[in-house]
Amino acid sequence: MEKNTSKLKKVLKENYKLLKNIPGVKEVGYGFKYKNGKRTATQAIIVSVGKKAKLQELPEEDRIPKSIDGVPVDVIEMYSYEQDYRDPYAVCDDLCGGLSISIEKFTGSGGTMGAIVYENRTERLMGLTNHHVLFHSKLLKKTKAGDRIIQPAFKRVSSKTIIGELARGDKHYDCAVFYLKNTRTVNMTDCLNGFTGKINGVTDPEPGMKVKKTGARTQMTFGIIDHVYPDYFIVVSNPDKPAPKNEISYKGDSGAVWVTDDAENIAVGLHNRGERSSSADIEWAGAIKMSKVVKKMNIHF
Repeated sequence: MEKNTSKLKKVLKENYKLLKNIPGVKEVGYGFKYKNGKRTATQAIIVSVGKKAKLQELPEEDRIPKSIDGVPVDVIEMYSYEQDYRDPYAVCDDLCGGLSISIEKFTGSGGTMGAIVYENRTERLMGLTNHHVLFHSKLLKKTKAGDRIIQPAFKRVSSKTIIGELARGDKHYDCAVFYLKNTRTVNMTDCLNGFTGKINGVTDPEPGMKVKKTGARTQMTFGIIDHVYPDYFIVVSNPDKPAPKNEISYKGDSGAVWVTDDAENIAVGLHNRGERSSSADIEWAGAIKMSKVVKKMNIHF
């Protein structure tokens, strides 16, 4: 399997630009091949398109090959994008990842503080979430460093709900961090709500990797990494650990941290989207690679 994966990655790297430049192609990555809407054990180059077209309707130069140098190529319809937003929660005296938060200027909506992290330069404690949670589109021009963060979302701004101040964010990688105030206890031992243990570093996603997260809305859910792209990856529900109604994510989970589903709790990605696939009847979630996030935000676990 490792040998086959190495060849797949080599062929993908050599042909990435060629595939990406084909009209209609949205993303090019790798993961598991699908057949009749069901995932197979075969790994393939994954080419995501907005909408599949019949082969005979396409000019020959716009057709995506079924294989390249012996490596299978699978064409799927692009996972639709739906950002997550609101969730009501109680005021938590013991802060950890998985709690509902929002910026004070937009208390009617919020997301999840995925984890508590350290700033590289100062070692100050910070909360990690999505850019779209704190830099909401309706307030983007008004949002600035120093704006107050409240926990939970929906609550009135007061000395009891303010937990920090906005530091910085990045729209491309959909990530943001804020400095925590010392008004509440911080739990760095069992740092994800509902799970035991701390987060131990960062690793890159691979298809088949089992992961878990704690979101403010759906709480503890478990998944399997399905497809990997340059900046992000897709998670589908783990059939061995199904979520209620098979919802592995929902509005309010934005900002949750996906970690490896083992005792190590190694951070893999920052959750920022989710929905049901149009090309296969599966519940999925999307996440930005954590290696991109920590570098951009200048933080560590």
